[in-house]
Amino acid sequence: MTTGSSTSATPQAPPVQGSAPSEYDQYICGQLRKTQNYVRLVDVTEALLTILVAALAYLLFVSVLDHWLFSGGLPTWVRYLAWIGLLVSSLAYAVRTVLPHLLYRVSWLYAADAVERAEPSLKNSLLNFLMLRGDHRGVPQIIYQNLEQRAAADISQVPAELAVDRSRILKIGYLLIAVALACAVYKVLSPKDLLPSVGRVLAPWSDIPPQTRVKILNVQPGHAEALLLSQVPVQAEIRGLDDHETAQLVYSTTDQQAVDVAVPMYIRDGQRYHSCSLPEDPSGLSQDVEYRIEAGDCRSQTYRIRVVIAPTIHVKKVEYAYPPYTGLDPRTVEGVGDIKAIEGTLVVIHAEASHQIASGYVQLEGIRSQTIPLKFTGKTARCQLPLQRKLVGSESLPLWTNYRLNITTPQGAENENPIRHRIQIIPDLPPLVEIMKPGQASVSVPADGHLDVEVRARDQDYQLSDVRLVGEYQQGTLLDEPLANEQRPFAEPVRTSFRFEPQKYDLQPGDVVRYAAVAADNKTPTANQAVTADYEIIITEPENRSAEFPPADRPQDERQDERQDQPPGGAQGDDGQ
Repeated sequence: MTTGSSTSATPQAPPVQGSAPSEYDQYICGQLRKTQNYVRLVDVTEALLTILVAALAYLLFVSVLDHWLFSGGLPTWVRYLAWIGLLVSSLAYAVRTVLPHLLYRVSWLYAADAVERAEPSLKNSLLNFLMLRGDHRGVPQIIYQNLEQRAAADISQVPAELAVDRSRILKIGYLLIAVALACAVYKVLSPKDLLPSVGRVLAPWSDIPPQTRVKILNVQPGHAEALLLSQVPVQAEIRGLDDHETAQLVYSTTDQQAVDVAVPMYIRDGQRYHSCSLPEDPSGLSQDVEYRIEAGDCRSQTYRIRVVIAPTIHVKKVEYAYPPYTGLDPRTVEGVGDIKAIEGTLVVIHAEASHQIASGYVQLEGIRSQTIPLKFTGKTARCQLPLQRKLVGSESLPLWTNYRLNITTPQGAENENPIRHRIQIIPDLPPLVEIMKPGQASVSVPADGHLDVEVRARDQDYQLSDVRLVGEYQQGTLLDEPLANEQRPFAEPVRTSFRFEPQKYDLQPGDVVRYAAVAADNKTPTANQAVTADYEIIITEPENRSAEFPPADRPQDERQDERQDQPPGGAQGDDGQ
């Protein structure tokens, strides 16, 4: 089938001379139009299949060259030439064979010839009719009508879809199957994958690595950032490596002082990856490096590690808001990270980092270890820290003794070895209180007499809120007397006295009163208290013997007489025994 002669610029059949076309004429033209369409379809399909077969064979050939001709695959410029050759030849063939069928119609004579070649018994009746159809002057009408009827009868014997020769399409189809089968066999049997090499030819600008017998997969960390003077662990999954072959990491520094330095890679016990440290020198990286992994006939792409300075963070200032009861004004300490303040103080730490902050926290250490998130904006951060102490047994201990600031940059770098700052939480000391007079722990007081008790109290750090004298008799409260009448809290130490008169409390000879002094400071919400040791008052017979005491109230007269004969210290000693 000669495509060049099958198309024509003539859009219609030759015009019928004289009268309008007959039914036979219209039938013949309709059948020829169907044949024209089938001819066009067959020719376009044949051209496209030819392009496809040629392209597949070409790609297979170039892929084989990429696998075995050049170590490391075809150079980029060769892949570009191969891509340009495939593109130009395919476009040129398509313009020559496909475009004419899109622009022009198949000629009527070519369609008629296709029909007659499909059925030789027609003996050119269709061609003769078409040649006379345009101009049959000199031909008797009866003869022309006979030719017309004969052509219509002949063309009716050959269906349009059978009139077109499709043997070439079948041959090209068989060739396509053969080429595709060759590609499949090569892909299965070759240790090197075919498809990536095809991609390298079709897209020479891509970074698809050349195919090798050995495969290097999952290179970690790939492109990355590392801290200055640190070592970077590198690992990769390597497949197809023979026993006698080795794997190594090859790196170069950006200043080219170290070029293609090889570091062996090994599989550690219990692991599936080859690994090593970059660099081997424990001093770590001092500048940017580029590295690749080589194993057998395979070489990975080149990766880059950018060396960055580790982020740092330092405390700019610490704000102290003291408890209101202390009367201390808030203050700010610049440039000092250590904290020292009374318990109950609210501390605000302000810090600044060398890099942008993506996240951060305060690590608190002490009898309770915990973390507090940092509030940050850009490179600045802050956090609030209430200073507290906790009662452990009978001892008050600081909740925290030190803290550290930890941050992470948007690139994932963390500040290494953060500075440990001390926290001193000063306890609020309890007040001091003592009974100055009497000087003995146990004294005797006549029922009609009195005893002056003198008390001295002061707070060790801030102020007193209360000083009292408390006493009990027969396990019941007898005394609860405030000793300081001035307005509270007491800014100065308190020294005061109280006169104890047994008659005011209806005490009788032989009664024993135990008393103590109590002082409280102004700490909030819970004040500290101090209590003296217990003192003892023994009520004796009145000095005025005329005083009368009903017998019913004193059933133990003999025991009272014995107590009067004993010195004060002896009574205390008995109680102590």
